Amino acid sequence: MENATFIVVIFIVGILAIASFTQGDLSRGPKTTPPNPNAEFGVVHEKRSFFFSSTPPTPSSKDSNKKPPPPAPTPTPAPELEDILHKYVKVSMRSARSNKPDKEYIDVSYSSGAPKEAPELLNVSQWTISNSRGESYALGTATNLPGVSRYQNQDQLLLKKGGTIHVITGQSPLGANFRLNKCEQYFNQYHTFVPGISTSCPAPSKEPGQELFTDRCYTFVRGLNSCKIPSSLPLNLDNACREYINSNASYSACVDHHKYDSDFYKNEWWVYLNRPQQIWSDVRDTIILRNERGTAIASQSYQ
Repeated sequence: MENATFIVVIFIVGILAIASFTQGDLSRGPKTTPPNPNAEFGVVHEKRSFFFSSTPPTPSSKDSNKKPPPPAPTPTPAPELEDILHKYVKVSMRSARSNKPDKEYIDVSYSSGAPKEAPELLNVSQWTISNSRGESYALGTATNLPGVSRYQNQDQLLLKKGGTIHVITGQSPLGANFRLNKCEQYFNQYHTFVPGISTSCPAPSKEPGQELFTDRCYTFVRGLNSCKIPSSLPLNLDNACREYINSNASYSACVDHHKYDSDFYKNEWWVYLNRPQQIWSDVRDTIILRNERGTAIASQSYQ
C-alpha cells in the first residue's frame, strides 16, 4: 500500500514539473523569428480574405445625383461632308489667262451660306489644285503675321466660312503665304500685290500719347497718311515728336498695338505656288480643287 502511494506521488510530481517547464519556455518565446513568407524586398503583401468580394462599392447618394456627361457629337462622315462641300466651296479663274506668273491667280472660296453641318473652318493645307494636263500643286501652310520676325510662323491654312484664298502662281513679295490683317496695307509702300491689298490701317494720329505734343507736332501727326511710313521728318520737330512717329507709324508698331483687336485678322489669304512659269492655259483649261483624300471638291472650266 505504501509503495502504491509513493508511485502515485512521484507520477503527479513529474507531471507538474513537465507543465512548469513547458509554460516557462513558451513565455520566453522562440529564440529566432521565422521569416515572413509574405515579405518581398521589405514589402509585406496584404493578406486577402478567402471571402473577398470583387463587387464595386455602392455609389453614395452624392455620386448618384451626378448627371452622366453628354454624348460626344457624331462627326460627319467624309463622303457626306464632301457632298456638302461640293455645293459651297468654289474655284474661280480670276486672272488665270495671264502669262505672267506673278499676275496669274485663281480664287478658292467657302460660302458663308454653308449649313451648320459643314465645319466653320476647313483645314485646306493638304488640298491641291490641278490643271487639265494633270499637274498638281499643294496649297500648303501660311503665316498669320507676315513681316514680323518674332511672330513669323507657318500655321495651318484654315479657310473660314465666307473666306477667300487667292492662289498666285508666282513668288510671294514677302517670302511666305500669309493671312490678311488690318495693318498689311503698309506693305503696299514697297511691294506690289496681285490681287491688291486693300485694308484700312489704324491712323497713327489715333494712337494714345499725344497729350504733351507741341502744336507743331500735333499738326504734323494729324496729317500723316494711314498705312504709310513717312519718308522724311521736318527738322523743326522735337525729339519727343520724332520718337512718337517712329514708334507708331510702321507696320510692326501697328501689329504691336492692334494684334489683339477683334477685327485684326481678315478672312482672306494670299497663297503662292512659287512657279517660274504660268500653270493655267491662256486659251482653255479646267481648274480642279481636291481635298486631302484626293476627292474633287470643286472645278471650273474656261475656253
